[in-house]
Amino acid sequence: MAHPAAWFSPLGSAIERFGGVKATPYAAYRLLKEGSHVLLFPGGDKEVGKGKDGEVELRWKAHGDFVRMAARFDAIIVPFAALGAEE
Repeated sequence: MAHPAAWFSPLGSAIERFGGVKATPYAAYRLLKEGSHVLLFPGGDKEVGKGKDGEVELRWKAHGDFVRMAARFDAIIVPFAALGAEE
């Protein structure tokens, strides 16, 4: 799943070629219902870069709906983090 803003550029079609879809609650529901594997960065676009002070900050609180939805479908949740997107 990728941020819907990616589709305002050629990046959106490239994401689709690799099986990506716009990150929306409906898309997550449909994929989980089908039993698909879903990769989602819960911090979204706001977590991609560092803050003004240069620190990395996890911002997962606002996106709990996706976790609840995964639990509803008994999906396995594998937490992970990636650092260095800005480097």
